[in-house]
Amino acid sequence: MTNTPFFAMAGDPRIPRVATGARINIPLSPIGFSSWSNTVAGADFVQGGFQRFASRLEAEYIAADVAGPSPATLAFINTRRAAGLQPPLSGLSDAAMMAELRDQRRRDLFLSNHRLGDLRRYKRFLQLDEFPQGTYPGTTTGETYNAAATCWPLPLAELTDNPNISR
Repeated sequence: MTNTPFFAMAGDPRIPRVATGARINIPLSPIGFSSWSNTVAGADFVQGGFQRFASRLEAEYIAADVAGPSPATLAFINTRRAAGLQPPLSGLSDAAMMAELRDQRRRDLFLSNHRLGDLRRYKRFLQLDEFPQGTYPGTTTGETYNAAATCWPLPLAELTDNPNISR
């Protein structure tokens, strides 16, 4: 589907696509994901029973963000682009370099539950609103994203059964 938010990342090998489509949940054990080693082309990612809360990669992204646009930041971006089989970049403006750093962070930390926190941080501290906007991809009823929402949507059962929520 070309109208999904992640269509631009369809060819990025860091974004796993499980061929079986099965979702398995073991109680009290969060579903994690295996590391990608590029040893078997087209191989499925393996679900594991762990979830990483901090990593060296996340620390490197934080350091690059704090350093701002610099040759070291561009080198880090190109290292991450190489991991995703993307060509290196050069000659970027400062704003374009930081936008590319945010995009690579989004791709690398796709399954680590960092995205919502990142979006909130960008909006609050950078005055940069990257929350989804417009109509939902694939909607048949014309539903649109709520521009004021900066949290996960509440399930319908919560909306209808909780008297403390105004609609």
